[in-house]
Amino acid sequence: MPNHSLCALTPTPRQEIIFVPQKFTPSANRMLPSLWSVFLSDGIMHVRGPLLAALFTVYVFYPFIYEPVTSQLAARLSHPSAPAAFPIAVVARVADWLASTPQIPLGSAPGRAYDVVLFALATSAIHAFMYFSLNGFFLACDRFGWLQRYKLPRKPQQVPSDALLAATLKESIPSQLILQPVTLYAVYCFLASFPSFYADASGSDPTPVLQPRPCPTLSTCFWHLAAAQVTNEFLFYWAHRTFHEFTFLYQNVHKQHHKFIGSVGIAAEYAHPLEQALANQGPTAFYCVYMSYLIHPAIWLVWIGWRLWETYEAHSGYCFEDTWLSRIGLLHAHRARWHDFHHTVNKGNYGSKFFDRLFGSMKAYAEFQDREELQESKAVKGTGALQPRTTSPVGRASG
Repeated sequence: MPNHSLCALTPTPRQEIIFVPQKFTPSANRMLPSLWSVFLSDGIMHVRGPLLAALFTVYVFYPFIYEPVTSQLAARLSHPSAPAAFPIAVVARVADWLASTPQIPLGSAPGRAYDVVLFALATSAIHAFMYFSLNGFFLACDRFGWLQRYKLPRKPQQVPSDALLAATLKESIPSQLILQPVTLYAVYCFLASFPSFYADASGSDPTPVLQPRPCPTLSTCFWHLAAAQVTNEFLFYWAHRTFHEFTFLYQNVHKQHHKFIGSVGIAAEYAHPLEQALANQGPTAFYCVYMSYLIHPAIWLVWIGWRLWETYEAHSGYCFEDTWLSRIGLLHAHRARWHDFHHTVNKGNYGSKFFDRLFGSMKAYAEFQDREELQESKAVKGTGALQPRTTSPVGRASG
């Protein structure tokens, strides 16, 4: 019986993935699901995800993390000699140094210095925590054989080499610890150049983060998070597709990311700097930056953590679709299987299912699903039972 699994579509070790630009011609193929059905299925996830993130923001993150930290920093700003916990002391020391260095932008205003340091360090800390905790867990699963029933099938040539993993980490660690805080500092300076960025619109201290601000309402959190998600998906889809459809951009920019034929979590950010800016960081931050005068800082921080969780799981090579955590919306199994197909065949599935269906880049995946259903139908006729799931490199894609 022919093998139609994801792995069966993978090139042999002697072959090289050669990108052929696809014309933008939305397919009317009968194998494609209706746009309405895709809209409904994606719509459920676009309500459930932001709602869970909004609940976390209002009932966990704000009262137990954000409010205590900002209150301690505000107290430290008013009384510099007051004792502070270690994380608060780190922020305070860096902020005090900035405040004593007038030639550094924002350094002349103590409140602004505290604000920018908190923004840069808090965002960087969340990013680093999600990167090393989630990806470390997935790498441990690969190394020690944990949760292999949820592992998407892999052929030997799909398993990333130790050299590729080492190169990815070597590139990521300096970026996480050095480049990212500096970039966030520059972003804050740009935003602070607009008077409306400050809550009192006067440019005087206290500043947006340290100024006492009530917890945003559940509905406010939900609508901002939902808008950030839809904006990110639309912009990411077109940026990602552009990097594929222009051969020069693919060969000189995006091909680095596709060195991972079978993706792993850390592959999510293994990309050319141009791609990082235009396809990864830009779409993620666009809505919150554009609406920065309305976005509560707690919403921004939760959005960053949620978005990182999604992309690391989508690249992890694990699909937890049949777990209760996935059923209630805490995991992103639908993203994992969807994006894993893109890495395996290097075709289609550029973003969310809805935008791929709307803009005609879902055909390859629909054809694959048709072959899967045909294979299962033959299995039923021949044996009286469906072929069981397997984690073998030649098994069908589970999930």
